[in-house]
Amino acid sequence: MRQHLVDEFDRLYILDLGGNVRKGQSGDSNVFGIQVGVSINVLIKSKQNQGLPVRVFYNDETADLGKERTFAFLEERQHVGNVEWQKLTPDKRQTWLTADLHTDFDTFIPMGSKDTKASKGDVEGTLFKTYSVGVLTARDAWAYNSNRDALAENMQAMMEFYNSEVSKWERRVERTQSVDAFVSPDSTKIKWTDRLKTELIKGRLVEFAPEQIRNSLYRPFTKSNLYFDKLMNQRTYLFPSIFPTPETELDNRVIWLKVGQEWPMFALMGNQIPEALPQGASQCFPFYTYNENGGNRRENVTDWALAQFRTRYRDDTITKWDLFHYIYGILHHPDYRERYQENLKRDLPHIPFAEDFW
Repeated sequence: MRQHLVDEFDRLYILDLGGNVRKGQSGDSNVFGIQVGVSINVLIKSKQNQGLPVRVFYNDETADLGKERTFAFLEERQHVGNVEWQKLTPDKRQTWLTADLHTDFDTFIPMGSKDTKASKGDVEGTLFKTYSVGVLTARDAWAYNSNRDALAENMQAMMEFYNSEVSKWERRVERTQSVDAFVSPDSTKIKWTDRLKTELIKGRLVEFAPEQIRNSLYRPFTKSNLYFDKLMNQRTYLFPSIFPTPETELDNRVIWLKVGQEWPMFALMGNQIPEALPQGASQCFPFYTYNENGGNRRENVTDWALAQFRTRYRDDTITKWDLFHYIYGILHHPDYRERYQENLKRDLPHIPFAEDFW
């Protein structure tokens, strides 16, 4: 979005009114009484400035003030010419607020990237070949439960109801009726999503399978049971190849981390299927990946990364498991987390070479 704005306009004035509760700003500072931040943006396009560098100006004087004081500020200023603006110098990625970013972060080795995740064959430039968001069920009330028997009962009831809706759909008299108008709106029986409605249209039936009840991390430090199923879960992402069977929980591990603006960063290691978390931005980096039947186990730490660390520390005894635990240790280092906290809000972690590997 920022790139499009500087491509389209010559001058941009951003008056940040604050009020982003999720970033820790006061809720009573929001002029609209909502939880997301608010800004007033004045975007100017002028023929006279064509060919000149785009100028971006910023002011956040009222970001931490109560809304009454914010209203008073706006009433007093009324015009962009009456505001004391800070001229910003965006970086190459069009990040405008760069004061707390550290450029050496970009010299470290990234844990993963979209390019390497999509590539075939050998991977260079990242620590891991692939990574994944946690499971998103869209039906947590049915798909999660700390009691396995209660989970089985809830899922069987929902699946039976879904199958009955499939049968009714196939027998419907009004063939032109839309699926949205057709399905039951009873939210105590099921939660419909566009994807599940599509499966209903296809006539896909489901059958409860006890072995699909799996161990899960529903929240950090909160274990639960999950009914793990591609059709009944809205998105399983790559987890059918990370923990495809209960047996893979015995030898595989994932580093589950949360970065981004919404939550404080955390990093956990586990052998259960994590949930995607509210607001997203959590990612899981497994040590192994598998075929969906649990076979063909493959190491996910790249050969390239192992070679970099062995060369750096002149130590050919370093293994991929050693590197996996080294990464986990760096993610917990207080100096790393404090110095690069702003970088970690916008990027996956980049891992430096410590003075001593061991």
